[in-house]
Amino acid sequence: MKFIAIRAVQLVVVLVTATFFVYSLTFLADGDDAVVDSILQIEAGSETRRAEVEEGLNIDDPLPVRYVKWAGDALTGDFGRSYVRGRPVWDLMQEPLVRTLALVVYAQLIALALAVPAGIIAAWRANTWVDRGVSTAAIGLLAIPNYVLAIVLVFLFASTFNLFPGIVDSDLSPLDLNSYLLPSLALALPQVAVYMRLLRTDMIATLQEDYIGMAKAKGLSTRSILFRHALRPSSLSLVTSVGLSTGALIGGTVIIEQIFAMPGMGTLVVRAIFQDDIFVIQAVVAVIAFAFVVINFIVDLLYAALDPRIRSV
Repeated sequence: MKFIAIRAVQLVVVLVTATFFVYSLTFLADGDDAVVDSILQIEAGSETRRAEVEEGLNIDDPLPVRYVKWAGDALTGDFGRSYVRGRPVWDLMQEPLVRTLALVVYAQLIALALAVPAGIIAAWRANTWVDRGVSTAAIGLLAIPNYVLAIVLVFLFASTFNLFPGIVDSDLSPLDLNSYLLPSLALALPQVAVYMRLLRTDMIATLQEDYIGMAKAKGLSTRSILFRHALRPSSLSLVTSVGLSTGALIGGTVIIEQIFAMPGMGTLVVRAIFQDDIFVIQAVVAVIAFAFVVINFIVDLLYAALDPRIRSV
């Protein structure tokens, strides 16, 4: 419990710091007057409307006080109102957020499903043609950017063979696996190389430990040695990489969603940037920061589950 409490306090500190930076950057970059002028220009409002806008943004309060009010509202899902679209920001974000999270989850599941068996096989057959073949394929995948993979996948499986849609529907459901497969693969394949190489390296070291030699001497099966005795202690670097790369994948969805015309968070923030919809941009970045911090908190908990010694650190 002490371990969880310490990590929870760290989570809150990092989250407050990140969201305060995101919130304050909106006003510090151009200044309060520029933000108000931008809103009035979008609304085509008169100067008589300025007082109402300034009151709604709490312009007269110091920046930390404004942040506290904004954060309190954000905790209830109130990120303010989009002056471009005339709707609450949270209403605009809900469906795109679900779609983007689904895309990231599918990408990670595909990456792990491919990387873990490949890493185990490469470690078990280290320095053989099997290991060299798997490692070469991994390096090849790592060298190709995900947006290039996306274009290749669309050309092969959507345009040429017509197996999967190259452009998804605007009312895409998170359970529409057929539409999610190609964009998920485009995000997942470069990660396969990273995960496989990390697991291979750690497992090779683990397989040289004395307790693995004792397990072999007892006549345990290869499957038991690899999956019950070697995989778990070899997974710490893999878990770290999964946690860190999840945040990167959320950012990577911006390009992938544009290629597949997927109505997710990436598409939402790109449109908001071009429309100068600053409060949508602010909310999207804050949600991504929140997701990244929470994911890394979960990674810390997985550390403790994989290696109980970490709980005392």
